[in-house]
Amino acid sequence: MNCSVLLKKEIAVLPEDDGGKVAMLSAIIHTAGTLRINREGVSLFISSENAGVKRLVGKLTEVLYGVKPQVSGRRSIVYEGNETLKILLDTGILSYTDCYEAVPGISPFVVMDEGSALAYLKGAFLGAGSISLSSNYRAEISVSGEVFASALADLFAKAGVSAKTVARKERYAVYVKGSESVCDFCALLGGNKTVITIMDLVVSRMSSQTANRQTNCDMANLERTVTVAAQQIEAIKTAGVLEGKLLETAEARIKYPDFSYEELAEVLQISKSTVKYRLKKIMEISDGKKDGK
Repeated sequence: MNCSVLLKKEIAVLPEDDGGKVAMLSAIIHTAGTLRINREGVSLFISSENAGVKRLVGKLTEVLYGVKPQVSGRRSIVYEGNETLKILLDTGILSYTDCYEAVPGISPFVVMDEGSALAYLKGAFLGAGSISLSSNYRAEISVSGEVFASALADLFAKAGVSAKTVARKERYAVYVKGSESVCDFCALLGGNKTVITIMDLVVSRMSSQTANRQTNCDMANLERTVTVAAQQIEAIKTAGVLEGKLLETAEARIKYPDFSYEELAEVLQISKSTVKYRLKKIMEISDGKKDGK
């Protein structure tokens, strides 16, 4: 299953207290929102391909402000009217002194306690988070602005998850790498089912890699066995007349060219070292013939 979708499904839950609700809404607006300001006023567009996220945003604004969003296309919901400005000020997206200004980072009053900080991190992932498990393990949140990226990474660090930031064209990614770090990331946000899914995948991949390594090792051993056996059979052909135990071993080698020393020893009812000694002796006899001895 797509772990990005699974984690969002797990954490798209309305926080119990108003502080958590405001924090979650603030993070979603900051990561998935677009402001449009013109003569008619302020409009807030929130874009998401995840229907659950859009429903959650609608619940948040309805519970906090008694405002329901309008639908704008397949991906977006929109807020317009007087309450929109109040929402933006309450969630710390805008500030006002002499004029309205966008807050580049995270407004401190939005994440005053541990509960609201965690709600904010959940909202950030709901707004612009993704998990990749293809070639490696990576969880990230794509944001606009270096200041906001650094603030979000700091908030993760305070919660016990070491996230890094990287510039990516006109955006920034706040991310963690590695299966253990991604599991810690998901566990912090409350994605227990997601953690189990990732751990199952890690175990499955490790088992597959172990099996592949064993198969490659077996193939390499077989190739070595066949190569040595071919050399030994050639030596048997040029060694001349063999008698007794050397002949018995030579006949076994010709009959079972792909057998290892252990398998030949089992057939001949002798030790592995004895098989190796006899075949080595045959090769020495053959070499002596080639040298004219």
